Amino acid sequence: MSELITTGFGEALPPAPRHAITFHLPKWANLLRLLEKDQTLFNALKNTYPRMLPKPDVKALAAALGEFLNLPPGTAVVIFTSLSSASECVEFATQTPRAEGMLDAPKGPDPVARDEISIRALRVAKTGTKLFAVVLPAQNFPNVLQFWQNAGLGIQSRLAEQCLDNLDSLEEVTKDCSVSPRTESPGHVEVKERIAGLVERAPVGGPRPVQVQADDIYLFQTGMTSIYRVHTWLLKANSLEAKTAFFGFAFYTTLQIFHEYGTGNKLIGPGTDEELIHLEAFLESEKNDGRKVQAIWFEFPSNPSLTVPNLSRLRDLADTYGCYLIADDTIGSFCNIDLLGPSGADIVVTSLTKSFSGYADVMGASAILNPMASRYAELKDLFTQNYELDYCPLDAAVLASNSRDYLVRAKTFNTNTQTLVSYFQSKVSDPKSCITGVLYPNTNPVFKANFDAVKRPTTPEFEPGYGCLFSIEFESVEKLEVFYDCVNLHVGPHLGAHRTIMISYVKGLYGKQMEWARRFGLRETMLRIATGLEDVEGLIGDFENALKVVDGLRGNFANDADF
Repeated sequence: MSELITTGFGEALPPAPRHAITFHLPKWANLLRLLEKDQTLFNALKNTYPRMLPKPDVKALAAALGEFLNLPPGTAVVIFTSLSSASECVEFATQTPRAEGMLDAPKGPDPVARDEISIRALRVAKTGTKLFAVVLPAQNFPNVLQFWQNAGLGIQSRLAEQCLDNLDSLEEVTKDCSVSPRTESPGHVEVKERIAGLVERAPVGGPRPVQVQADDIYLFQTGMTSIYRVHTWLLKANSLEAKTAFFGFAFYTTLQIFHEYGTGNKLIGPGTDEELIHLEAFLESEKNDGRKVQAIWFEFPSNPSLTVPNLSRLRDLADTYGCYLIADDTIGSFCNIDLLGPSGADIVVTSLTKSFSGYADVMGASAILNPMASRYAELKDLFTQNYELDYCPLDAAVLASNSRDYLVRAKTFNTNTQTLVSYFQSKVSDPKSCITGVLYPNTNPVFKANFDAVKRPTTPEFEPGYGCLFSIEFESVEKLEVFYDCVNLHVGPHLGAHRTIMISYVKGLYGKQMEWARRFGLRETMLRIATGLEDVEGLIGDFENALKVVDGLRGNFANDADF
């Protein structure tokens, strides 16, 4: 058994540094509060995921700016580090929300009146930091919070801390004084060069004649920022009328981005080979109606079902119908898989916050242009015209430092996860066990074949695996709940960290839309587990102890009548 977890409710995973990006949310009852978006739960969190809610340093800086600007009580301040991001926030907050929200969600808040929202530009003279404060009535804060959460463009906590330490040099400036391009820091350069080396390390099919260079890699504040930016740039470049297709299943916020921006999107899942027929039918229908589908997106593998699409067939469809092909490889991780090359994706986006960083204390993301893609030149022009370096050098330095042992940690992630997957598979074969399924790329023959087709060859320095994330299925929600409340694990929405983290992802996010979610292979009996770097035998002991509690209650559940 692992060391007993003593992390308190709402606290970050140990060692919980000032800028930690996790929080511990134990107990099923709190998961249900999360599902209900219980504001008292969020208020009680001692730490938070930076894209979910502003962290304490960000809140303190917002209060300080409000005082400096002599704003009246009842005014909210939301901080960005580029004028373009602040302007996009204002545009979002003043637009009427879509009548029918994603997943049949309730209609969003009413728009903010244009004369009630503004942007104030400031500069911290000692550091040269430029800040753009979106100022609006506090009652309208939910409007901008939605933008903060989805686009992920808000100021990060390290920069906020630095600004707080230098408030004596704060000054208000005009907005047009601050549009000069930023230069890359040593941290930016190190991260980009590391990624370029990793994606060209042991490529599938051998060394390529044209390789990814550091200049083909673009850094962003968060994983969602990379998706938001790429999606909206493509909309501007092609046609605001063009739809977007997503094959498989997408992260919750990705679907929200596609819903809020553009004229429509098509989610085709859960991502098996059979659904490729439906994707092709959709592309053909749009073509026949004179409409263009701008891009096909996919996760490799998907979260949380770990489905793995057929990259070769997606590439063929994208070429046939003139779509960009865009992959999110966050779960597979580019140490394990190669989604580039002549038959790969046009763009690969990655949340570097996860296993690339590995220590749950910094946010970051990348978008990689495939130099061997047929449309590389036009994408390069698009990114050159639109990209603005807005990733904080302080965060880049931490990300650079964290990622130096990426391959070492990835090896542990792979081996620990495979050991746990094998352990739970042995439970599935036991008719008395409450575990009925294990979802991992290599537990389904078709998905394993699709994964293995892009899995990097083994080298002396690294043996690729299937990643750090898997899901297990319980016989019933009631048994999952018992397990959830007694297992000695951290609970939260993160993955790729130094500690193992679980969450009932489907129940917590889609518990009110289960009929919709089941269409895409999601079930509320699923539990997502992100393996960490702990001793795996200790983790097995933790799982074994919790399963014994569930099994000890056999006969107390409604579906145990036959036993």
